[in-house]
Amino acid sequence: MQDTIDTIASTVGISPEQTDGAIRIVLNFLHKAGPTETIESLASELGAADYLSAAPKAGLLGSIGGMFGGMGGAMAAFSALQGLGLDMDQIQGVVKNLIDIARQKIGDEKVENILDSIPGLAQLI
Repeated sequence: MQDTIDTIASTVGISPEQTDGAIRIVLNFLHKAGPTETIESLASELGAADYLSAAPKAGLLGSIGGMFGGMGGAMAAFSALQGLGLDMDQIQGVVKNLIDIARQKIGDEKVENILDSIPGLAQLI
């Protein structure tokens, strides 16, 4: 998982700590809103299965577990990402890079299944 964090942090130009938090937020959002088994498979392949069950480290992220249910899930995730100090370009950079890595880990078909399962997600990235 550390390789994924380091790669995304370097590519996007944010700290490893911000990247770690962002990955936690994105994976938890996808886990709540998307195909659960596919997200669990992705998290496992990334070495991040504990990200889905463990509470984030601190601060704003502490309430992540309950934030992503319902219609406001995407907005709650976006707000949490902004709470890490990320701007729109950085958020898109994290998500695009995570999707690219996901394609390598679980394949295009499963990633497309994730993107298709959450209305509007593909247009945001």
